Amino acid sequence: MEKQLLIQVILRDITEQKKLQERLAVTQKMESIGELVGGIAHDFNNILTAINGYAEMALQKIKSDKWEYKIVNNILRSGKQAVDLVQKLLGFSRKQIIKPKVIDINKAIRELNDMLVRLIGEDIEIEYFLKEGIKPIKADHMQIEQIIINLCINSRDAINQKTHKASRKKIIVETNEIMISEEFLKSHFGSATGKHIIISVSDNGAGMKSEIKERIFEPFFTTKSFGKGTGLGLSTVYGIVKQNKGSIYVYSEDGEGTTVKIYWPVSREKKIVETVTSEVEQVIGGNETILFVEDDEAVREFSVATLKELGYKVYEVSNGLEAVGMIKSGLKDIDLLITDIIMPKMGGKELEGIARELIPGLKVLFASGYTDNYIVHSGVLEEGVNFIQKPFSIQAITKKIREVISKD
Repeated sequence: MEKQLLIQVILRDITEQKKLQERLAVTQKMESIGELVGGIAHDFNNILTAINGYAEMALQKIKSDKWEYKIVNNILRSGKQAVDLVQKLLGFSRKQIIKPKVIDINKAIRELNDMLVRLIGEDIEIEYFLKEGIKPIKADHMQIEQIIINLCINSRDAINQKTHKASRKKIIVETNEIMISEEFLKSHFGSATGKHIIISVSDNGAGMKSEIKERIFEPFFTTKSFGKGTGLGLSTVYGIVKQNKGSIYVYSEDGEGTTVKIYWPVSREKKIVETVTSEVEQVIGGNETILFVEDDEAVREFSVATLKELGYKVYEVSNGLEAVGMIKSGLKDIDLLITDIIMPKMGGKELEGIARELIPGLKVLFASGYTDNYIVHSGVLEEGVNFIQKPFSIQAITKKIREVISKD
């Protein structure tokens, strides 16, 4: 009797599972890069606070017709360029301090038109298809500007890279509304359900190959020639969108143009806040007593020297533990405590709690390159917290001090 061999074959389609695993791996990689970049940016902020601060101090003491003035001014200009670079890194790593308000996205985009025309060039047409009556979003106005400008500049460069001239060079900016469903999430990893505004920027430029598209959000990755770009434009956009609980997707084919779609949550608040043009910062001194707590020696020395020159009486220590010891030993006549947030031995938040127990009603100003959720949640400052972002200028720190001291 012949033996029969029975083979059972089970087939299972794991295509979607593999796609999800690949997307998860990309997300985890971006998170790791973000942590690294955020730490680097924090350290650079301390360095730049000292470099730019001392340059500002020097300029105030040198006559503008001296050759030394030009040299120091060039140092300061380069330092400010470095600040812009660090802000982009913080944008990607989602450690930028933001002040979100309820805004009309269509109005924000329309207000950028004149600037975009100058940046993009007259040979490229920008078309707008902005859905009327669109619901407001909660966002930092400056971050929205960063997103639109970066996306349009990328579109401009892609159009100019195209090997054959397009019959019509065109960038399209659109807005729309969508209710994201569970079904949508199956093909859009990283999204969340609920009402969203879609911000879309499309171009008829060079497009991208699949291997390029997979890396476009990585910081410092660029297809542009040396000196033509930092590779931080799209990575900054990615970080901003993720910081605000949104999602972003890129659709592109080699030679067929690119579309970037951003899904931004609709605001639950309805009252739209009008943007106000900032006034020129003035250097204003005072005669109050300040306890300045900062672990970075260069930042501390520059800040203390500046404040003393402006008339303030300043005590300085390098961490919270030393500050508490100084207060307990008898230093109670303090008008303002200025403290870094992240320091060895005792950080700024813990110091604030102890100092206010010892000196009821003490006013506190926090300073940091980024806050790492000590007084910020998803980049949004806690209500009522006084904060100044590093690197700060002489004008910024003096203006903030007067603002905090003058508060009731």
